[in-house]
Formats: sequence, structure tokens, C-alpha cells
Amino acid sequence: MSQVFHEIEKKIISVLKTESKLTPEKLEKLTQLSPDQIRRGIEWLKLKELAIVNESKNTNFSLGKNGLESFQKGLPERRLLDLIKKNSMTISDLQKELGSVFGPAMGLAKRNDWISSNGNEISLKNYPSSLPGEKTLKQIGEGTISESILEKNDLASLLKRPDFLVENIVKTKEIRLSKNAQTLDVTSSDSGAID
Repeated sequence: MSQVFHEIEKKIISVLKTESKLTPEKLEKLTQLSPDQIRRGIEWLKLKELAIVNESKNTNFSLGKNGLESFQKGLPERRLLDLIKKNSMTISDLQKELGSVFGPAMGLAKRNDWISSNGNEISLKNYPSSLPGEKTLKQIGEGTISESILEKNDLASLLKRPDFLVENIVKTKEIRLSKNAQTLDVTSSDSGAID
């Protein structure tokens, strides 16, 4: 018994015979069908086991407001360490210099044992060559970059911080014909399909 194909299915099969894998958007252009018709046609072909749909997800990152500021000026803790690199400073002077990032910078510097305090004076204990998140900031810069390129631990340190990163998830679909569909001759078959 032969299968009945709708005109939409015929167009999709014909195009997929010439192009092995296509996105729904490219199918729209090549078949001159609407997005809804493409979706329906793909679903019908999947039900008949004539189309295979591969879905993938890619996560991209760009810098948020605080991330851009840190990219331009340095991470808050790096700015703190740079200020006391040569000479110790008072807490009030550091607050004036760092403004709203003073608290987070001090917290991270104390937690990581990079600074010491003697009364009101803050001095440098250890000056790390690189800080968690710095590599990711430099890699992303003012652009957008795929998560797969970024070092996971370095990325994780920035994901914990508010407004440092903007995550953009891109989902893609690729449609291809199954082996059974590749040998079908849909040009000669009568539609017989009901709209």
C-alpha cells in the first residue's frame, strides 16, 4: 500500500533530497512554505518515520553591567590589591577609591588570605598573578562567546556574581530524511491528502 503525501510533505521531502540537513528556517526559504506549514510538515514526516530531527542547544555568554565594568577597570578584588600593592592604605581611603565595590572586594580578599589588617590599615599579604574570573572576562570582552570555549571553573566564579554575565541559550533544529524517505518518489504520487 502506498502512502499518501500532502503537498507540504512533498515539498519538504524534495528539498531535503537535495540538501541533506536543513534548519526549519532554511526549509521555509527553499520551499516557500510558512513557518507553521514547515512545523506541521516536519511533524507529519516524523510520525511516518520519514524525517529525523536533531535538536541542539548552545549557550553563549556576554558581559552584564558589572562584568563590563570589571572588564574595563578590573575585578573589584584586583582593584583593591592594586591599590595596596606598594603601600598599605586605611579602610576609609579604600572605601573612597573603590566606592560600592569595596565590600565585595574586601570580603574576597580576606577570604582568600590576600590581605591583612592591622587596626585601620589594610596591607597586601599575597598578590596572585591571576584571579578567578579574570580569564573569562578577557575572553568574553565586549563580545559574545560560546560556553564550550570557556574554562568551567573560571566561568563558575563569575556566574555567582550579580550582573556579571548574560546567558543566551540558542536552540537549533536540523531536519534530515530517514533512509526510507531518501528513496521515495513523491513527484509522481497523487496527493490525496486532506487539508
